[in-house]
Amino acid sequence: MIALLLGLALAVPAAAQAQALPSLSVSSETVAEGDSGTNNVVFFVSLDAAALLPVTVNLSTEDGSAVAPGDYGSTPAPATVTLDPGDTESVAVRVNGDTVDEPTETFKLKADSENVLVADAEGIGTIVDDDDEAPIARVDVNPQQAFVGKVIELNGSRSSDPEGAIANYRWDLDGDGVFETDTGIESSLGIAFFGPGRQIVRLRVTDSGGMIDDETSFADIFPAPPGTARDTTPPSTHLFPVRRNLRLALRRGIRVRFGCSEACLIAGSVGVDRRTGRRIGLKGRNRTMGRASSATTKAGSKVLTLKLSRRARRALAKVKQVRVNLRFAVRDPASNRRVTNHRLTLRR
Repeated sequence: MIALLLGLALAVPAAAQAQALPSLSVSSETVAEGDSGTNNVVFFVSLDAAALLPVTVNLSTEDGSAVAPGDYGSTPAPATVTLDPGDTESVAVRVNGDTVDEPTETFKLKADSENVLVADAEGIGTIVDDDDEAPIARVDVNPQQAFVGKVIELNGSRSSDPEGAIANYRWDLDGDGVFETDTGIESSLGIAFFGPGRQIVRLRVTDSGGMIDDETSFADIFPAPPGTARDTTPPSTHLFPVRRNLRLALRRGIRVRFGCSEACLIAGSVGVDRRTGRRIGLKGRNRTMGRASSATTKAGSKVLTLKLSRRARRALAKVKQVRVNLRFAVRDPASNRRVTNHRLTLRR
């Protein structure tokens, strides 16, 4: 009987035997590099079908744009796995962290085994560089020489960030080291100085990763010609029509266009009154739900997007409508201020 069974097994065509063998596969995985120490990229080795007997798999790595041992460890852990029928095994490869700004890199984990249909499977390990390079601040002063009370443009548009756009511009306009004027993503503003002499100005730029860079410049201010009167009139302002869609506000913020009759700094905010705050669960400072800043260097208008805080979005998620207050504080180069409030109702 045994001889008969062996004869039947030997009589099975080779193609049929191949179809009965499982295929070996290795997953492709991604890991962040890190700044120091090591991280593991974990691969999964598996068979697409149950094997009749355990399958022994030998594992090795192969350089791609990532090179061992500097970028990763060349020896997988473990270097050999045994796959029981229906089993999947994890295999770790060490990745070395550093603070060098570099592109995303890859290497291969290769698997070799007998008694499987695909005997040389491989997976791709991707090492994502997470080192943020600092932005570069550049500020231009135009004109760099002016009379007392005349508008000067400070322009930071030559600032740059290797990973993308500048996320925020802040200004120190009195040389005290405090960056008190925030223009958000607006790279320029108009300012006037009322004391003669060299006035120091500083720009601080911040990128999306929170890294900063500063640059210092100056303006030489001369006494005003005789008979020159100082500007004491606050700027005129205008709020353009606002979309009152609550769903859109929750997703993208409240987008407003605000006009000013001269060069000015614009600080906008959106909030609710105390009664509405109690109704929707926002108290104290949380009643101010979003802020934005911008600037103009001459008469004109700017778009501000008042993005709602996470707490505010949660509070408004279930309401059908809410009455909000838009507040705009405007300051011209002569430090004349005007504050305006606008109430409107947002509806779904």
